[in-house]
Amino acid sequence: MNFFINALAETDNLDKIKELDEIGVLDGVFAYSTSCSDLSQFIADMPEYFNGTVISEHTSTHAEYTATNYAQYIIKEKLAVVNENNVAITMPFTQDGLRAYKALTEQEIQTNISCCSIVQALLATRLEATYISIPADPLNNKQPISDNRISLIKYVCDIYKKRISNTRILLTSINSLHQVEQVACIGVHTVVIPSSMFSEIIPS
Repeated sequence: MNFFINALAETDNLDKIKELDEIGVLDGVFAYSTSCSDLSQFIADMPEYFNGTVISEHTSTHAEYTATNYAQYIIKEKLAVVNENNVAITMPFTQDGLRAYKALTEQEIQTNISCCSIVQALLATRLEATYISIPADPLNNKQPISDNRISLIKYVCDIYKKRISNTRILLTSINSLHQVEQVACIGVHTVVIPSSMFSEIIPS
């Protein structure tokens, strides 16, 4: 059982990142970027001392980009950005996203496969992504996560453990402190927490 989980702040606010990093509670950030140039600028603007993980949210919902051509652009133009920093690129669990995963993996670029369902997460066990991300609370409310969903997430964690996989399980869509408590001891490696929630955990 994993009694320690990493915490990523869901934010691209550099002031908030600096604040959380200074008090020593931040393992990384889950930041939204619509293009590779945005990602490059975000990394360039990060505090020099910050050495946490940076995971970029995928861009496939934008008409300008698909997961595949975004991956190709990273490989062709901005390889140094992701290779010289602790950066993972997120892609959806779609045909296009899996092509992007393959292209990035061949270049030894860290990847995060975003799974919309437990079924996708189970299928992703045959891949060797750096991360797979699973939504803890697909409905985005603050109610306790159902026992059934907790059991399914734990089942996925157990499968990865049995496979002795290096893939880390990342839980997104966390919307309350109680939800963090629910997933803390079921084998999840990392949780993505809205930056505003840190003030509930650590009051001024």
